[in-house]
Amino acid sequence: MGDSIHRAEGTEPGTVQATVLRMLEEITAEWDVGPITIGTRLGSLGLESINLVYLIAELQKQYRLQNLIFQKLIAAKIHVNDLQVADLIGYIENGIREEGKAS
Repeated sequence: MGDSIHRAEGTEPGTVQATVLRMLEEITAEWDVGPITIGTRLGSLGLESINLVYLIAELQKQYRLQNLIFQKLIAAKIHVNDLQVADLIGYIENGIREEGKAS
């Protein structure tokens, strides 16, 4: 079953973290935000909420998750600024697993 699933680039284990960190570093490259780790809270990066929404939308598109992350955040009543990088990675990895089970 796993071999027949066509995944987006970067969905292999470990690469979600690298992709998210790379995207955040690119977005904040011109600012002095310090090192970004999995423990970094998204709200501490100085990004406007709309920028974080755009980031999540791009990640959902890249990993073919439709609106799954937004749906989970809304259901849990979590504001995107309150997420840590690790939380975002977890939502993506769980979404990939859920999509794999649905295939």
